[in-house]
Amino acid sequence: MIDPGSAYTLVHAPIIQSFGLTYAGKLVPIFTPSTGSSSVTLRAFHVSLTIMNQPTVPRSNLVMNSIPVVEAQLDSFAALGVQVVIGCAVLERCLFFYEGPSKLFSLAY
Repeated sequence: MIDPGSAYTLVHAPIIQSFGLTYAGKLVPIFTPSTGSSSVTLRAFHVSLTIMNQPTVPRSNLVMNSIPVVEAQLDSFAALGVQVVIGCAVLERCLFFYEGPSKLFSLAY
């Protein structure tokens, strides 16, 4: 899922655990509509992320080394098959265009 309103990229906790990632030692306050003016504090991790354009042409891929992601319980999204919410930490390196009436988006880099 892409969320340009999220400052961080969120990864469902079981995914973080399955990769055996090492906690970066940073706690991040997260505000959501459900938390109101309060925040929840979540753990941050550093990961490498590749968005593939053409698998046979590696230089056309977007490779991001050591970007911050936040471990979150995304149970309601995971039930729909969503395990990652891509936020501004990734989108700031891209051109993201959403055409609302047709519900289509494009992502360029």
